[in-house]
Amino acid sequence: MRNKYLGTPVYAMLATFKAVFGKYDVIHFQGLGSAFCCVVARFFGKRTVVTIHALDWEGKKWGPFSRTILKLTAWAALKFADQITVVSQVVRDHFRIRYHRDALYIPNGAVIATLREPALIKVFGLDEGNFILFLGRLTPGKGCEYLIRAFSRLKTDLKLVIAGDAITEGDYAASLKAMAGDDVIFTGFVDGEIKEELYSNARIFVQPSELEGASGVVLEAMGFGRCVLASDIPQNIEVLGDAGCYFKNGDPVDLERALKALFNDDAAIKMKGSAARGRVEKFYLWDEIASIWDETYAHV
Repeated sequence: MRNKYLGTPVYAMLATFKAVFGKYDVIHFQGLGSAFCCVVARFFGKRTVVTIHALDWEGKKWGPFSRTILKLTAWAALKFADQITVVSQVVRDHFRIRYHRDALYIPNGAVIATLREPALIKVFGLDEGNFILFLGRLTPGKGCEYLIRAFSRLKTDLKLVIAGDAITEGDYAASLKAMAGDDVIFTGFVDGEIKEELYSNARIFVQPSELEGASGVVLEAMGFGRCVLASDIPQNIEVLGDAGCYFKNGDPVDLERALKALFNDDAAIKMKGSAARGRVEKFYLWDEIASIWDETYAHV
């Protein structure tokens, strides 16, 4: 169902009823949109894991009723799931303090990627180092409007690439396109080789989100050795540490300042990109994280 409110819950419920009658040892629910289904799985005697990625009710796209439902879903997961995991220490601390339950921290992961030469992206007029990249869902709270406003005030030959889709947020995506100039390129959904080319050749990767867990696209960009400029929310700082650059969350003027500073500092861009790749190697390699998951499933 292509519906902002019902799409995920309906799909999750149907999938859960299919899974409970299958020969599965553990059912793993990803995110609060499906977490309430762990109650059904437990009723049928299945062991359950719920991963909570972020405090979703803080997202600006949700109204009061939806926020209440998301909080109730979190409560149900905390009460009924055999194992709660989180991708961020910030989220873990919230549940420890608010609900007195200690979740298991297992971060999202990334790979050390092989860089690709620009080929497919040339259809958009893009080449090595001549663009800034945002990649993600085009939904309220991702901060794309701040990025477009900041970029529009800069005097630069670089282009801004907005790569992503909007399945249920068409009005928001349309508003972004309306405020963007000719030097802003909307690619739509990207995957595979074209996504790898975008990561490989972006001069700077920007994550302006107002709410995250542990951003998967930030980790991917780090694995490609990109310099990442992110909003200064605690979750972004946790992932990037000293390997990232930051601007004040929700502030397009400060984002403009940070972009302008990086435009004039090739050494900083190279240094931060190298540090980001090193941080992935130290903390976020998928092979090592997969081993943690293997052990977690075995002991649920």
